[in-house]
Amino acid sequence: MASREQVTEAWKYRETHTDTTFDEEMYKRMAGIGIEPSETELVEFVQKNQTIANMIREMRYKALQNVIREIKNDEVFKWTSGQIIKNVVDKEIVRLCGPKDERDLPPPKVKKEEKRKLYPIRPL
Repeated sequence: MASREQVTEAWKYRETHTDTTFDEEMYKRMAGIGIEPSETELVEFVQKNQTIANMIREMRYKALQNVIREIKNDEVFKWTSGQIIKNVVDKEIVRLCGPKDERDLPPPKVKKEEKRKLYPIRPL
């Protein structure tokens, strides 16, 4: 097990299953033991997934977190390193949207009018 999440999921499965209902294959699958998809498999998954493509086209560069969440919801890629997923998603965003342009810039900050503090005038 390579991550805290894997240990947590393994522990949850073990706590909810007694010795008679414990299934080792299910335990391994629930904890991600032995599931190590390659970066190539992840690239193929991202490129074939229409939901991800639609998110990227709609939200452009702002879609990163939503796309990562969508990938992490998949049973196979749930245990993939976040850095690997981010790198693949970044490349896919550039492939679908091209380089960043004015649509991807943060909105300009609106300056709030500073409230001047008024102090009461005291007689001398």
